[in-house]
Amino acid sequence: MLRRRVPRYFRATVVSLVTVLSPSSAFAEDEVSAEMLFARALDFKDAGECGEALPLFIASHRLAPSVGSLLNIADCERAEGRSATAWHRFQQAASLAASLGDEKRAVFARQRADDLEGEISRVEVVLVEPVPGITVSVDGKRWTSEQWNGNPTDPGEHQVVVRAPDYRPYERSLSVGPIERVTWTIPALVPFDQPPLPAAPPEVDDAQWFFGWAVIGVGGASLLTSAGLGIGALTHDNAIGDYCPDGDACLPEAADLQQTALDLERAAIATVTAGASLIAVGVVLLATADAPGEDVELSVGLSGVAIRGHF
Repeated sequence: MLRRRVPRYFRATVVSLVTVLSPSSAFAEDEVSAEMLFARALDFKDAGECGEALPLFIASHRLAPSVGSLLNIADCERAEGRSATAWHRFQQAASLAASLGDEKRAVFARQRADDLEGEISRVEVVLVEPVPGITVSVDGKRWTSEQWNGNPTDPGEHQVVVRAPDYRPYERSLSVGPIERVTWTIPALVPFDQPPLPAAPPEVDDAQWFFGWAVIGVGGASLLTSAGLGIGALTHDNAIGDYCPDGDACLPEAADLQQTALDLERAAIATVTAGASLIAVGVVLLATADAPGEDVELSVGLSGVAIRGHF
């Protein structure tokens, strides 16, 4: 166990009595508050709620630093997925225990830190062009040059700021995955007397733009097809008269021509409806799509739509 837990509130009660009798009341009050916070945090931790326990453990440690609070903080940091922070906390617990002459807990804390080695992500910082006075800060904390070579870092997004005298600061959000070694390459800083480097153009997703024109092309082809079907329907309808020489009396071929004309007419109507719908969908896709890159060429002709470029 990291601290004696039974009874949890007994120690706080004892310290409360000491507060009344002790001349060092401010220190004693901190001890009381720390004990109460610690006991409450243990309740949360035992219930599997490290997210609730962690700020209480930290507050207790600030009021009355102890090896037990650091060990519990490390446990909760690990449970919350921050193995690098947990590793640092175990290291702090080992150092504090050693300074207090508690070798047993110092060994225990160092062993827990060693057990985390296989769970830690590490970051290497590479400077393309080091300049005098350059500093690297991650999430508001300055990293020493020794930390640039594989510093334990929690997974997630981190805000990196690189500064140097007479140079423009470099700021960027960089990510770290779980259990990986990642390299952050920092480009050369730009002097204040030079204009800043132009921002990289945003990546354009041409897929919707291409698809929109493709749909319009299919719709246009459907309209041409419907026109051909309509012409065929009219041609067959006009030919019926050739098989009805006496007006009302028609040859059997006239009925076949009439049926074919009706079939072609229905097909033409269905095709023109589909073509118009496809063109409308294509127009909506183009209206909501990003503009294509400069290396894309579009040509529209009677035979359809042609798109050329590097994809």
